[in-house]
Amino acid sequence: MKFKITKGLSLISIGMSDIGSYFSYKAPLSFSWYDCAGSLAKYLCIFPDKNNFRETVRNKIQMNLNKDFTNDKDSLFELLEPILSLFENGEYSLSFCNSENRQFFYYRTSFDNFEKKHLKSFYIEFAIEKDENFKPDKNLRIDSYTYNYYDLNSICFIATEPKSNINWDRVKYFEEEIKKGKRPFAIIFSSDFISKTSEADWISEYFILDGHHKLIAYSNLKIYPAIALITKINNSEFDLKFDFEALKKRLYPSQSNHVFENWEEKDFYKNGIRISEEE
Repeated sequence: MKFKITKGLSLISIGMSDIGSYFSYKAPLSFSWYDCAGSLAKYLCIFPDKNNFRETVRNKIQMNLNKDFTNDKDSLFELLEPILSLFENGEYSLSFCNSENRQFFYYRTSFDNFEKKHLKSFYIEFAIEKDENFKPDKNLRIDSYTYNYYDLNSICFIATEPKSNINWDRVKYFEEEIKKGKRPFAIIFSSDFISKTSEADWISEYFILDGHHKLIAYSNLKIYPAIALITKINNSEFDLKFDFEALKKRLYPSQSNHVFENWEEKDFYKNGIRISEEE
């Protein structure tokens, strides 16, 4: 289902460009970008959560998340409405994928005029939280202190909290609930721009709003998770935002230099994307 947010608090958003995408709660929190070293590897950073995003979302979701909303998007919308008020204004879509039909995890390919459907695996990417006291030496390779990964053949969920925050007793609790037949869903946030005039379709990373413990439990049991997916719909290239100045304040200098050196400055303005609100 599609819906519009008109009175959002603009606390939660996604910045997206051909550089990569980041999840923001007041300030960038998780950022993934391409390494530009002749491969499709990506770098991943997570920043200290001084604005208590995780606590805010957790407090907004003190409710039962076990129901299958595949055929009841209106009730799902009502359930998630406290979270949606935190988003920026704009157009969104809301979908639900239960653990059995797994449509979120399928992709299609065409071969010899026959459409074939393939089931992708899934995994969670955690990055080590940035240490404010760490000063990387200029000769130290960026991949020695920045997490890097591939997501070619799997659906990758990007963590918005560090692995050190995971309560493994909580993971075990969800494993036991899943074994009993319950299917608690995770809440995922993404952003996309589907061009009507070119093949330059952009899709952000899939950021975890809620469900780190559930997704680990599903992964441990090798069971596909139930997913509630919230997608920001960008109808124009000018709807896309990428605040490089905000990222620079959060990245190590060598990380921001790496991002900047792999794209000429003009590329930050490509397709009308803004570097920052001040520009």
